[in-house]
Amino acid sequence: MQITKDKCTGCGACADICPAAAIAMEHDDEGFLYPLAGEGCTDCGLCGKVCPELRPLTLRDMPDEVFAVWHNDDSERLAASSGGFFRILAKTVIKGGGAVIGAAFDENFTLRHGVARDWEGCKPFSGSKYLQSNTEGIYKETAALLNSGVKVLFSGTPCQVAGLHKFLGGARGGLYTCDIICSGVPSPGVFGKYLKGLEHRFGAKAESVNFRDKSGKRPRFTVKFANGKTYSKELYDTDFGYGFGAGLFLRRSCGNCRYADGKRAADFTLGDFWGLEIPHDARKGVSLVMVNTEKGRNMMEKLPPEYTIAPRPLSEAVAGNPRLIKPPAHNPKRDEFFGAYSGSTLEKALGAVGMGKVRRVVGKIKRRVRG
Repeated sequence: MQITKDKCTGCGACADICPAAAIAMEHDDEGFLYPLAGEGCTDCGLCGKVCPELRPLTLRDMPDEVFAVWHNDDSERLAASSGGFFRILAKTVIKGGGAVIGAAFDENFTLRHGVARDWEGCKPFSGSKYLQSNTEGIYKETAALLNSGVKVLFSGTPCQVAGLHKFLGGARGGLYTCDIICSGVPSPGVFGKYLKGLEHRFGAKAESVNFRDKSGKRPRFTVKFANGKTYSKELYDTDFGYGFGAGLFLRRSCGNCRYADGKRAADFTLGDFWGLEIPHDARKGVSLVMVNTEKGRNMMEKLPPEYTIAPRPLSEAVAGNPRLIKPPAHNPKRDEFFGAYSGSTLEKALGAVGMGKVRRVVGKIKRRVRG
């Protein structure tokens, strides 16, 4: 298998399918996972066959009508990143004896996909994590569950859902998938180093990380430390959030995303309903739900009446979520940033490419004046 970095999404399907276990997902010098074939490769070609970039899936057009959805229980809604629709899906699957697969932080704050068979195990999957997760072994586990007759709800980025479908050889009856409206995945390496810097600054190990903490008037990026201290700030006012939003350290393939072109691979597409033109409590969050398949529609009709649902035109969803039809653009200073970042801190690297604190303050003032 040969694939360039501007195409490889890091979905990991090639590593999971290899019968000789000859492919490992290794971090490059930018902190992203890429497949590396080692000794034992038999040139069977399976890795190329399951690659959703080398052999793309047939994707579905987005529906003309979408839904604004929010959980009727405010505690459930506030615990979620948006309106809590994923939590309803997950609970329904768990109550039916199924399994839920999603991304959660491990003890080292590395984002990994895992499997849950009860609601407690599902809770870490809820909430936004603006990172690329490690999917090592997860497609094999999904296949094993389906082969044993267990219904599965799989959630991930669109490229991960595509990787799963390619690994399985197509859609499966007991499988339900939901992807997210993705703005590109920032470097896990950059985030890991940033978090280490916060731990040094606050003098203790991080105990929890919440990218969308809704406990205040506006969502905040909140880190709680073992010594009782807390760092909490609006995400895009942090060095990590600012660099992420500016596209400085996104994965190279994100700018060529085939799933940000009005096409989807999953039964459901979930996100925040930005720009919703009906009255709602924005602080509590509203889910944008796209139902892309007949299987998804049948499942939605059977969900318990725990949420409010408002049909909306696709054009309204796209207006607030342009990533549905257009990939994120890489910052032209991306390579310069990574050159400055090697051996330095995120704050210093931002300053080195002219995107430090002074420029950020000026930008913030301009946004307020425009508003």
